[in-house]
Amino acid sequence: MPPRGGTGTLPQPRPARLRVFVPVPVPARSLRPPGRFAPILWRRSPREPPLAISDLTQCVRQDVVPKSPKMARPQDAISSYSPRPPGAEAGLEKDCGHEPTMHYPDAAMRLAPEATLRSDPLVLGVWRDMGRPTCFVAGGYLRDRLLGRPSTDLDFTLPGTVESVAAPARQLAATRGTRPHLLGREPRAVWRIDTEELSVELWPLGSLTIDEDILRRDFTCNALVWQVPDGPLIDNVGGLDDLRSGRLTAVSRGNLQDDPLRLLRAARFLAQLESLELDHRTATFIRELAPALAHAPRARAGHELRQLLAARGAERGLRSLLELGTFRHAAPPGSAPDPAWMEDHAAAVGRLAGSRRHPVSAAIEQAGPAAPLALLLRGWGCPDDERVAEYSWPRDERAAATRVSRLLERAIAGVGGHAVERRELIHLAGADFPVLLAAAAAIAGSDRSAAPAWRRWWMQWRRHGALLTSPPALLPSDEIAARCGLGPGPGLGRVLRRLQLAQVRGEVRSAAGARRWIARATSDPEPGEGDP
Repeated sequence: MPPRGGTGTLPQPRPARLRVFVPVPVPARSLRPPGRFAPILWRRSPREPPLAISDLTQCVRQDVVPKSPKMARPQDAISSYSPRPPGAEAGLEKDCGHEPTMHYPDAAMRLAPEATLRSDPLVLGVWRDMGRPTCFVAGGYLRDRLLGRPSTDLDFTLPGTVESVAAPARQLAATRGTRPHLLGREPRAVWRIDTEELSVELWPLGSLTIDEDILRRDFTCNALVWQVPDGPLIDNVGGLDDLRSGRLTAVSRGNLQDDPLRLLRAARFLAQLESLELDHRTATFIRELAPALAHAPRARAGHELRQLLAARGAERGLRSLLELGTFRHAAPPGSAPDPAWMEDHAAAVGRLAGSRRHPVSAAIEQAGPAAPLALLLRGWGCPDDERVAEYSWPRDERAAATRVSRLLERAIAGVGGHAVERRELIHLAGADFPVLLAAAAAIAGSDRSAAPAWRRWWMQWRRHGALLTSPPALLPSDEIAARCGLGPGPGLGRVLRRLQLAQVRGEVRSAAGARRWIARATSDPEPGEGDP
């Protein structure tokens, strides 16, 4: 081992040695001056003196020979939620006689928190534009910044009320050329400022202290707080330790119970932050509280699910929903969720997210977010559009996903079938055919022999999609109405749709053929035929 405080190269570890990082919290009362917060101190091994967090990067790796089975474990030094590292099996410590090696995210191993945050240009720029008030930056931006991930969503916490925070909110908005918006109601009201470059939320503390606010947060990695501009970094719940250890840990069971949407948020974080693993005790909390999700606001649930499905790790997030029991309870009331179908086709979500190979990648680009939403709705049993509307997804995406979810099985069966069936599906899907093909090909993507057929269907859409979606009218609508004996209304609309479908199938090719088709249709009506 190099001399204490030295900078020499560390020797290669021997097989019997461990790489152990032991974070040790210092009692807050002994170090915190009035009105300030003591930074967490750390030490290299149980026998060495503590080091300040700013020196953390010099000591995250040391070779320590275990002297006793009672040696403190890194994951228990601050947080008691995880009795063993992610992926460790029960009984491993007893069999091996020592703790398994921790696997830290590479970015978190290299971060120097104080130096990184003190020089953050985005935080400092927003703080100056607010008029340099007393404030703290927390939440997802701080977590992503420490992990080396890009982020433009900033959450600031300011002492005071909604009225007192209005002044810095208006000053920031004026400087950035926009207007502030007050969202929600007290005590959870927030000022939001959106620009093309970033999104800022200003949260008033109200009657709370920053310590109390930290203890209300969802997960420890989101409970880190940096006092702008010079610190300190406040870590009262072991969030930095969990980031370094690759754990997603709830601050408390009560915090999850108070806001059931946080149950969905856990799956979303697993989709977005692939270096984190869900702490097993937190997973137990979520399974126990999953039924409460049925009473959560659907608009907020829709926001969480849409973000989950947009992440590259969407398949992982979806599988966690299924495993934790939240998939069923997030579905619309009265729907018939099919977790077994969703489990069988979770890989399709991965193909749409880019983590697996898709037969027609160009279709994914045109389909957009509606394709994974269609798979989600199919897993929920194809609920009607009125129930889906409660999730507040963009109207075009919602309509496309609802329509496509009902056509998926036909598309999978039709890719190798007759050309007439493929033309008819292009017509029924209309402008949403890229969504249908992207979702259906993702489901059938494991069959590589079918990939050429999916590509040929895509090329058919590219060449003839406009003509198949809206065939040219062979007869004026007033002549069709007169021959059918119908006035304007749903009945005439059904006849027009059936006539278009007959054109797509190749049954009608001319005006004379259209007149003969109308004569047969009026003598033998089939009102449901061809309706999407």
